[in-house]
Amino acid sequence: MEVKKIREFLLWSFFLFLPTQLGYHFWPKEAYVWGLRLDFLSPTIYLTDLLILALVLFSWPLLKKWLKKEWKNKTKILNLGLVLAFLVLNIIFSSRPLVSFYRFLRLGEFSFLVFFLKRFQFSLWPQALLLGNLASSFLAWGQVFKGGSLGGIFWWLGERSFNLATPGIALAQIGDHLLLRPYATFSHPNSLAGFLLVSLLLLWGARESFKNKGFFKLALLFLGLTLFLTFSFAAYLGAGLALIIFLWQKWRQKSGLLPKIGIGAMLLLYTIVILFSVKAGLVEQKSLNERLVLAQNALVLIKKRPLLGVGLGNFIPAQAETLPFVRQDVNLLQPVHNIYLLIASETGLAGLLVFIVMIIYLIKAVFLKLSSDSFILYALCLILFLGLFDHYWLTLPQNFLLFAVVLGFINTEKNGILE
Repeated sequence: MEVKKIREFLLWSFFLFLPTQLGYHFWPKEAYVWGLRLDFLSPTIYLTDLLILALVLFSWPLLKKWLKKEWKNKTKILNLGLVLAFLVLNIIFSSRPLVSFYRFLRLGEFSFLVFFLKRFQFSLWPQALLLGNLASSFLAWGQVFKGGSLGGIFWWLGERSFNLATPGIALAQIGDHLLLRPYATFSHPNSLAGFLLVSLLLLWGARESFKNKGFFKLALLFLGLTLFLTFSFAAYLGAGLALIIFLWQKWRQKSGLLPKIGIGAMLLLYTIVILFSVKAGLVEQKSLNERLVLAQNALVLIKKRPLLGVGLGNFIPAQAETLPFVRQDVNLLQPVHNIYLLIASETGLAGLLVFIVMIIYLIKAVFLKLSSDSFILYALCLILFLGLFDHYWLTLPQNFLLFAVVLGFINTEKNGILE
């Protein structure tokens, strides 16, 4: 098998297994807080990491060629050097350097994936991503009907063991009935919802690569129903906003009363979905209180370490050590539910500034290379929007790598997503 075919097989496998989290956890002392071991602090090797590592090895001649070309751009090299120097200082001065170094390696993996996808043309990713999402969706429905995890082979793909009585499990209340919110192979239904929503946008943008249009539309409908089944309030908000903007862009090209009626109907439906979410118990006061406390803790940490931050991946131990009252609630042993506050608290205001500048640059790149209604732009903006309400785009493996995929597809002209 020639090397190019191997690279294509590795990429296809990566997109197929992207929704899974089969991995091996290590538990050094740095992964414990108050004697409790936390997944967020555990160095973990996932199947997707091994696939990316294999991709690096089988792409080394190409990488050297690309890097040699990049090396000629002195401005890029200087900027990269400054960022690396900043991250090294961030690791050295963090309270748990091992955790920061692990997150640094994750950031390197993220950067490689973006760099590689911008340059290596691979047209079969939509089929693999669709199959992976379909498998996750079937598992999600099975969990809801059973009222717990299915186990067996799904455990090997990353499914956790849980049921309706598991402490802290995510539930939705419809009338007098409690319904399990599905996890599939994700750490939380919200994480699954965000992954499904962005995947739907990418797949719809690549719809021309599917020959069987009937199967494709049925598959996307099934993914959409699974998204609804997650009862993720933030995902509902994001999906509604994206749909309204998309329809407005289509209808504004037409004259007459149709655009106003259509937008009015969408806003009405949007309001109904939000009211349903509140009625179903998705907007819980306890959850809101926890998020507010975490946000306040993040602001305290930013004020304490405004330049370098507390260290990559160090938000949880930093707030536990700095703010003793956190001990009153173990549920607070999690990252702040806002990626901007998380970046600012872990890498300082300088890190947040770098992130914002990068995002502005990427959005400008979308407008220059694609168009304002590109589904890549929708996907990127949705990630940034959902990042206001949760941390999973930076902390959980599937969403983190899907974020890299979206960035990698920007400026790419032959991946079938340019409509």
